[in-house]
Amino acid sequence: MSKYRMMFFLFIVFLLCSKMLFAATLFDTQKVSPYVKILLNRLEQKNLTSTDYKEMGLKKSAAGLEIPLILGKNTSESLRRKIQMLGGDVGTESGRFMTVYVPEDRLNELVRLDEVKYVSYFLPAHPALNVSVPVIQANRVHEGRTPLSRPFKGKNIVIGIIDSGVDYSSSDFRNPDGSTRILYIWDQTTSVKTPAHFNYGTEWTSSDINSGRCTEIDGPKNSGHGTHVTGIAAGNGAPEGKYIGVAPEADIIFVKTDFDFNHIIDGAAYVFRHAEDLKKPAVVNLSLGTQQGPHDGTSPAAQLLAAEVNRGKIIVAAASNEGNVNVHTRLSLSNETKATGFVADFNDKHAVNVAVWYSGGAIDIALAGLDTGLNLLGSSAWVRPGNRISDKTFSANGKSYGIYAI
Repeated sequence: MSKYRMMFFLFIVFLLCSKMLFAATLFDTQKVSPYVKILLNRLEQKNLTSTDYKEMGLKKSAAGLEIPLILGKNTSESLRRKIQMLGGDVGTESGRFMTVYVPEDRLNELVRLDEVKYVSYFLPAHPALNVSVPVIQANRVHEGRTPLSRPFKGKNIVIGIIDSGVDYSSSDFRNPDGSTRILYIWDQTTSVKTPAHFNYGTEWTSSDINSGRCTEIDGPKNSGHGTHVTGIAAGNGAPEGKYIGVAPEADIIFVKTDFDFNHIIDGAAYVFRHAEDLKKPAVVNLSLGTQQGPHDGTSPAAQLLAAEVNRGKIIVAAASNEGNVNVHTRLSLSNETKATGFVADFNDKHAVNVAVWYSGGAIDIALAGLDTGLNLLGSSAWVRPGNRISDKTFSANGKSYGIYAI
């Protein structure tokens, strides 16, 4: 394979079929999400590399491969028991949705359960963060300026951070007497003493931190990001005597996540459980995100997070750092064929995922590959809703430019 990077253009072609009806609600669609179908197809090929496992958020253990999923379900007490009988585990459950973890070889059995109405799978999130206190004028709140009746600095509030880790030794997160302001740390990347309600990770208490027993670190991946975020949200400015966070007097509960989306949802539930026990309101900060999903609050992950929100329970998310990244396009179709294109790197390590969201009618999709000179390398057949093709190759002059699936 050539050592230099080649690029080629992909065009997705959409054909609107006005005679077919498209069901607009989640549970009227097919039972398995497109991402689960892609996952099943990749698993069937049995050719996943360590890079694939990492990018897809899959984890191998002595018991085999564990698949993180979000289920849409009927209300049923028996479903949790059936999942456990399959060797799986239930994480967060709220209303019509639950996070679950099932062995690879039991996935098809899970899908066939009558109580399961929809099965979705989310790729790992990635960190995101923007600017700080003066930009949002939080300093005016600290000072109690009009129309506020007094200053507000987060006292008796719990700030929950779900991120890469936290440097709990920093004076930014300590009280004047030197004791920690961090009430709990849940390290989801290790398993020493699991927290209540969950069977993975390691929970450290404020006593563990103050006594030096806590061994959590910020990293190695995204090292420093979680500490940076926590400093902006709740730092007291002690290290430099400035750079004070939004809520410098708040209590802190930190979840060091592996960015598995199920674990992120579990992390929010974890923070709110502890805050409820403390009888304190809580705000969970997510300076992370993903381009997956419609971004309108209707995805299973978004609905599970939204179900955690209530009086005294708020979740906030970063606006992201990707406003200038060209990852979205929009087309209007009316009994016609249209195409949109994007550039994909030629390599053997990464996949390019494209999600199409639409309402009204139904669309057929085809894929065409062009080289940088806009010469056609090949094209797929039309794929109708409910069907798929996989492991097809764009190639020309003896060179492979990529494998695609729809």
